[in-house]
Amino acid sequence: MKSHKEKAQSIFAAILLANRVEVAITEAQINEGVARYGVARDTLKGKLVAHAAWNDLYYGASAKVAAAALKSLAVDFPKQAALFAPAAAAVAAGAEADKLAREAQKADKLARREAKTAKAAKKVELGAELKGASETTYLALRAGLVDVEAALAGHIAEGLRNTFNDLSKTLAEHGGDYRAAFTVLNRRGERVHELPDNFDLFFKYTPNWTRAFAYDSVSSRITSAANRRAADAVGGYSAKLAGKIDNAAPAGAEVDWVKVAISRDIWTGSVLTVALTDGSRQSWNTKIIWNQSVYGRQFNQWPTTRLA
Repeated sequence: MKSHKEKAQSIFAAILLANRVEVAITEAQINEGVARYGVARDTLKGKLVAHAAWNDLYYGASAKVAAAALKSLAVDFPKQAALFAPAAAAVAAGAEADKLAREAQKADKLARREAKTAKAAKKVELGAELKGASETTYLALRAGLVDVEAALAGHIAEGLRNTFNDLSKTLAEHGGDYRAAFTVLNRRGERVHELPDNFDLFFKYTPNWTRAFAYDSVSSRITSAANRRAADAVGGYSAKLAGKIDNAAPAGAEVDWVKVAISRDIWTGSVLTVALTDGSRQSWNTKIIWNQSVYGRQFNQWPTTRLA
């Protein structure tokens, strides 16, 4: 895309080339030519050179420069200046249009940035990104699943503690050397070092690779990680289900209360009941199923379907 200056130059070019405005060379210009280029003074006397305003229009045209150049040109050559006046007006109009377009683009970019920031902040606040679901329904689900989330966090924390103890034992058996403790065979049958899952959560190593953390110092890290993972899991589940509940709910009805018939694992056979403010109810079943890809690889899914 052409810049405004390039657009202005193209507008002036044809007119300027056909109507070159020349004036007698000044003594100052002669002195400059002699001093800068070593040209003989006699060869410069009596020469015609382009009017300064003509040069400004041709080589540096912009709305502001054009206005000043035309004003200067009109003093010595009013008829020639009149030829450029319509083009100058077009340049000025183009400059204003470009300015407005830039301002609109800047405002749009700022609005999109602010919307993105607000969306990210809302995601952090809610613990999930809502897509087509109301915040009211989502928060009602989170409130109804608070016991499930707490139980899930406790289960995750227990698993992490067991993993920590197992890894600590393995490290101790190998003198704290992770390279000796954790090796696997790659596809070529070569033994390579590979850290287990959650290793960085549990351990911090000094340059000589000796274990630096014991359980009492990592316990709070396990609790925080478990709480975060449980919140992410329940938040994602709630965000997805909230959209389905909203789509199935009568107009104007909101969630009154939520009850789930399972203590912890809502993904492998739970039934969740939702009571709405209009007196109606919905029941949703989530279960685990196994599918197989076109490449023969099995994978699991957790669909949630309405029972009633």
